Amino acid sequence: MDPSKVAQLREFVSLCQARPAIIHLPELAFFKEWLLTLSAELPPAPSTEPEPQPQSMADEDREPPSPPSSDDEETPPKKAEPPPQTKEPSPKEESEESDLEMDTEGTVPPDNDPPQPMGDPSTEVSEEMEDKARELRGQAMMASAEGEFQKAVELFTSAIQSNPKSALLYAKRASQYVKLHKPNAAIRDCDEAIKMNPDSAQGYKWRGKAHCLLGNWEPAAKDLQMSCRLDYDDDANAALKDIKSKVEKIREHKLKKERKQREKEAKDKIRRRREAMERAREEEEKQKEEAKKAREMPGMDGMPGMGGMPGMGGMPGMPGMPGMGGKGGMGGAAQAEMNQIFSDPELLQMMQDPEVTAAFMDVQKNPENVKKYEGNPKVKKVMEKLSATLGMGGMGGAPSGMGGAGQGSSAHPPPAASTSSSAKPSPSGAAADMDLD
Repeated sequence: MDPSKVAQLREFVSLCQARPAIIHLPELAFFKEWLLTLSAELPPAPSTEPEPQPQSMADEDREPPSPPSSDDEETPPKKAEPPPQTKEPSPKEESEESDLEMDTEGTVPPDNDPPQPMGDPSTEVSEEMEDKARELRGQAMMASAEGEFQKAVELFTSAIQSNPKSALLYAKRASQYVKLHKPNAAIRDCDEAIKMNPDSAQGYKWRGKAHCLLGNWEPAAKDLQMSCRLDYDDDANAALKDIKSKVEKIREHKLKKERKQREKEAKDKIRRRREAMERAREEEEKQKEEAKKAREMPGMDGMPGMGGMPGMGGMPGMPGMPGMGGKGGMGGAAQAEMNQIFSDPELLQMMQDPEVTAAFMDVQKNPENVKKYEGNPKVKKVMEKLSATLGMGGMGGAPSGMGGAGQGSSAHPPPAASTSSSAKPSPSGAAADMDLD
């Protein structure tokens, strides 16, 4: 080949790759038709592109005046409504598809006649039977030429009975069914002919024409192309050209539909991923919030009554308890002392007992009620533990020592164990060596 022509061809191919739409130029119609005969998938025709372009230009013309005024700034959101209009092309494309489906030009309703008689392929065909079949075939062709298609069908049927192994006879009878607008019957005969002879060009030709009558454009184009490949026929090629535009529209529509389906699947995938990430983020925030609340909750959250006992300061009777009066009623107890109480696991465990809690609440209301719990070992143990934790002496553990608990801050101090003149009461009013027994 001439190297210069090869170089020109290479440039042309590069141009087609850069601008695929040029394949639809009228000057390249011959090249486009050749590609279609090879079942090539062509890019969509640019006929639909000019319409959106003027709209976009119009939108661009409307946008420049918007910046000067604030009122115009409100119009862009209104112009943001065109995106829904971009979604409307889908119904438009559906209408195009429906137009193709409703395009009944050259089509006929399907025939629902009972299947025509077929020959027995297992029959041994003699020479006389072949001669008779040829004679009947000639008569059928004459009847067809005179426009007596039904008579031709009957004669071809008789010929098939005489020679049921002739694929050509089935194809010829199929041609008469096509002329009678009985495409389904024609397709049955063509299927039989192609079954007997896969290279039957006549079988593919008339089956393609039968599909044209039914509006099955893609199967029709496939059969007509195969017929021309096996044995070129002007009639078959003309029929193929008649339906090329319809087949091309169907292919373009399928390509658009597949592209939109892929885009939809991609968007759905992104949406599901975002939703999963959002759920994970919300769950993480929820866990963080719960952890924060758990850290902020005091260690005594399980004790129903302790929330109302601010620092044990609400127990006015505590000052009158022997040995505990020196603490001034716990109301002035330092935060360190309260931390010391709540840092003792054993004391916390004992104070979570509802009975002990109820006893403290009772004493809080009336300090003299402490006498009721002198015989309660659990309450006594807690008080001893509390006294030991706070460094209060004199709670030796004897129940009788708790009897002075209800006397309040005005209770007289018990007599000292020693008569030594050097013994002086403590500033808090409680003796460290007080005998609770």
